[in-house]
Amino acid sequence: MAIGSFLSEDDWRDLLREIHNRQVIPFVGPELVTVPDPNGNEQLPLHRALAPQLATRLKVPVRDGKSISLNRVACEYLLSGGSRKSIYIEMSELLEKLGASPPRALCDLASITDFDLYLYGAIDSLLPMALEQSRPGFRRQDHVLSYDYKRPVDVPERIDPALLYHVVGSRMTYPNFAVWEEDYLEFICGLTRHHAQLERLFLLLKTRYLLLLGSPFNDWMVRFFLFLVKGGRFTDRRKDDIQAYLADLPENLGEPLIFFFNKVVGTTRIIQGDPADFVRELTERWNKEYTTVATGQDVLVQMPEEMPRGAVFISYSRDDMEAVGTLVRGLRATQIPVWLDKQRLHAGENYQRNLEFAVKSGCSFFLSVISRATESDPNRFVHTERHWAAQRHVDGFVFYVPVVIDDTPEPKLEPPSFAKIHFDRLPNGSVTTAFTTKLRKWLEEYRVAGQPRD
Repeated sequence: MAIGSFLSEDDWRDLLREIHNRQVIPFVGPELVTVPDPNGNEQLPLHRALAPQLATRLKVPVRDGKSISLNRVACEYLLSGGSRKSIYIEMSELLEKLGASPPRALCDLASITDFDLYLYGAIDSLLPMALEQSRPGFRRQDHVLSYDYKRPVDVPERIDPALLYHVVGSRMTYPNFAVWEEDYLEFICGLTRHHAQLERLFLLLKTRYLLLLGSPFNDWMVRFFLFLVKGGRFTDRRKDDIQAYLADLPENLGEPLIFFFNKVVGTTRIIQGDPADFVRELTERWNKEYTTVATGQDVLVQMPEEMPRGAVFISYSRDDMEAVGTLVRGLRATQIPVWLDKQRLHAGENYQRNLEFAVKSGCSFFLSVISRATESDPNRFVHTERHWAAQRHVDGFVFYVPVVIDDTPEPKLEPPSFAKIHFDRLPNGSVTTAFTTKLRKWLEEYRVAGQPRD
């Protein structure tokens, strides 16, 4: 879809500015959560892909697999005398066996770092997976919450780096998650009952703009949800006082909903079109406006002259500055304190002695960035730093942490005492959740008792 087809330039500018100021909360609906269609080359909303599978498990006859919905499967199963709990048992097993990867739209949305709170109107884990892949420091076990109408949980006071909130439950709240219309009613009504227990969540929903991407509910439930979280009548506000955006295809929204918000109320902007296309354009515009080309120089500018005691010392070659910048930003995003030398030998012999002290006594761990550049010349200064690290290293304890940032094979120029230590591969300096989790654990052990055992 062509740039500019969803909003005017002025409206795009206003929306992007509010996103950058962290005043917008995206609410991802089921239509944006897609998987490959097994019968073609298109993407299919996950809820439509699951409906015939659920019907098969519940032995509900399927006459038209393409149009069947989860709601219809549930209704027909209950009409036949089936037990309601069986619906959630079978759906939970389907989700557990789901082998899909997050679609591009979810990955794009997760990459917008000006979003700190995501509402999720689906019960699967595809958006949490996208956030874990795209946002350094995001861990599903720490940064995902699920609303349960029997045991409500509020958002924390501080959100860092991001939080995903399942509005209609998830497998974590089994068997309390939404599959069909009565479930959605239960969850929406539950929100009204738990307004006091969800004080921080409701404050954020009332004071920030909402960006609904793929309608999370049917017509009347969308109206009721917005009425609830925005605090009363839409017509009490000016028509040009936009408080929410709703992007979806007209056939999913329905003419009555479009007319109500576009013509009668005016406080919710309807964006008609494929929500995935809208997210793609939104991401492109946000990147163009707010993402600078990473050169690594910003990392050097922000680095203090002296190393804070207990920081992770990063040994690197200037030739790898771009990847090192990515590495540093990724580690900082997970609250890992890092430091690297930005002066090298230009500051003279005294500075070199200070650098040697930092490696031998001041840092918590020595992170050795290995690349074609560091392996090309044994006389590079990085090998002096690594010689100092070898003098401090004690077998059986963790201190030296090697990472390879390119296609370099097993390194040959690292000190022999490090030969048996496993090295991680972080292409172009992109950190992984496994790596940051491991390093954070070591840091916690270091702060309590010194160098951890390997």
